[in-house]
Formats: sequence, structure tokens, C-alpha cells
Amino acid sequence: MTRTDEIIINFNSISIPEYVLYNYNIKCSNLIFDWIEFRKEQMVPEELKYPGWQTEKNSLGETPLIRWIVYGNDKCIPEELKYPGWQTDKNALGETPLLLWIYYRKNEPIPEELKYPGWQAYKNVFNNIPLIYWIGRRINERIPDELYYPGCQTNKNDNGETPLICWIYYRKNEPIPDELYYPGCQTNKNVFGETPLRQWTRCRKNEPIPEELKYPG
Repeated sequence: MTRTDEIIINFNSISIPEYVLYNYNIKCSNLIFDWIEFRKEQMVPEELKYPGWQTEKNSLGETPLIRWIVYGNDKCIPEELKYPGWQTDKNALGETPLLLWIYYRKNEPIPEELKYPGWQAYKNVFNNIPLIYWIGRRINERIPDELYYPGCQTNKNDNGETPLICWIYYRKNEPIPDELYYPGCQTNKNVFGETPLRQWTRCRKNEPIPEELKYPG
């Protein structure tokens, strides 16, 4: 850990002496990311800012705004973190601020400002849509109606998993919402050759099989 890291993590002052920044030849962008992670209640100090700092990305493809969604407090997104096109920007895994909000901000509704035209059908690099993110991360939270769009029930990620199959896997002891069923879903298979019925018998051994998952043979 560098001297500057120690100041950011352990000290309560928002002022960082310039000699610390320049004598240790540390990238200001790294300091901004650390500041957001460890100083959740404080805005980024002026000493750390430089032209274009809002769009700077770390090795994970995170901007300071994305870093704030992961580590920040429960307040509204700070205006100073926003930049043109920030709603559709993404990290190395193709995750937009909206996807990361679903993933990390449990029990917090999606802010309107994170939404953009077509966001419901957006996919990350693994072809997971926001609906699948919600199913896998927001356990015991009802799926908002706004996450559904025409055809979302038959959408598949790279493992050939539909939202229905993801629900069976992640939402144990939670009944399947009617909205996730679609014609022919009973015989649809993932890349491992599992139907929803097979997924159920493997993952929910102590739960009775829903009639909707059964099919002839």
C-alpha cells in the first residue's frame, strides 16, 4: 500500500497534499477510483480531478461513475460523475450502469436516469439481459413489469438459459411467475441438454414439480 492509499483509507481529511501526488508519481485516475471506494460519503476532491477524469477507465473497464454504483452510498448519482453517453457506457464485461445497479443495489429500484431506449433488451458479453440479472441477483424481489418486453421469455444467454431456466436455478422455494412461461418452454433445452423439468429435478429436489413444466414423455 502506498502512502497515498493510506491517506485515502485511514484519514478523514479531504485534502491530499500535492507533494504526495507528485513525489510518488501515482496516476490520479487510480486515486479517484480508490477515493470512491473508500470515502463513500465524500465527493472527489478538486486536487484529484483532471481533464477527462470522468471517462477514464481502470483495468476492469470501470469509469468513476461505474465504480460509484459498485461502492458508493445510497444517494443519487453525483452529477460530477456523469458525462455524455454515460448511460450506455460499459465495463469490460459489457455491463452498463443499469445492469450494475441491478446487480449491486439490492432493494433499490432502478433510477429513471439509468434507462435509455431499448435498455430492457440490452445484453452483456454473455448475452444476459437485465431480466436475467434481476432474477439471479434480486432474490425474493418481485420482477418489475418494466423488465419484460416482447420475446424476453425466449431470450437465451450463452449457456442457452432462458429467464425461466434461470429462475428455476436461482429462485429456490419461489414459485415460477406466470410471465416467464411461453409456448413450448417445457421442451426447450439449454446447451447442456437440460429442459426446465430436468433443471427443476436437479436443483429443487424437495419441491413438487409444477404441472406447467411437464410434457408428454
